[in-house]
Amino acid sequence: ILNLRGVSYEWKQQEFPDRHFTPGRQIGFLAQEVEKVLPELVHTGPNGYKSVAYQNIVPVMVEAMKQQQQQMSDFKAENA
Repeated sequence: ILNLRGVSYEWKQQEFPDRHFTPGRQIGFLAQEVEKVLPELVHTGPNGYKSVAYQNIVPVMVEAMKQQQQQMSDFKAENA
């Protein structure tokens, strides 16, 4: 999770009008970066374009938060 980087971007709507991209600023991840950390969440289409299965990042984030919470609890117990 620490190797993932949230970014903001705007789709190149005029270059790819057939893709019907949502206008305006978007927030997400770069598929190439996610692929290095969680390759099973990235799909490469026949045209070579990559997409991220964002819904599948949620369980990974939940487990990371649980692990972090356990570390914090352990740290508090050690310092008590």
